[in-house]
Amino acid sequence: GGVIVLRSSGGETIAQTAGGQIRIGESGGSVRAETSGGSIVLDAARGPVRAETAGGSINLYRLQGAVQAVTAAGKILAQIAAQPETFAASELETAFGDIEVYLPPDLPLTIDATIEMATGHKILTDFPLQIEEGQARYQPAVVRGSGPVNGGGALLRIRTVGGNIEIRKLS
Repeated sequence: GGVIVLRSSGGETIAQTAGGQIRIGESGGSVRAETSGGSIVLDAARGPVRAETAGGSINLYRLQGAVQAVTAAGKILAQIAAQPETFAASELETAFGDIEVYLPPDLPLTIDATIEMATGHKILTDFPLQIEEGQARYQPAVVRGSGPVNGGGALLRIRTVGGNIEIRKLS
């Protein structure tokens, strides 16, 4: 139940704590970071990444492979710098918080983004997605943005119950 700080790792990294922040520098392999109550920060990873927290933000930079990031309450920021041969199906999900994703402009993938309770929230994207805004009647509207990017490829699923989704080009 404390803070974990790892400057760098040459291979697989597993960091788990019952309650505290996790900070990981550059990793040469896969990363699994899990905390019950704290934020997660990862500087870079060459392999797949799995980051989970029950309450806190997740900030992931310079990812080369697939990512699964889940938080119950917090913002997710993911900077995916993968190549077509290293990127695989990925998921970013928060119950209450914004999700901000940066992607290479030429990465072929398929995006499926949803805001389940979109009252006052939007999907903002630099990519050509079909945005569907549901009509609110007895409950808040659902907003969904989906479509293939650069001819389509591995699925990137983005979900928030209450928050904005931004999908930007990595520069």
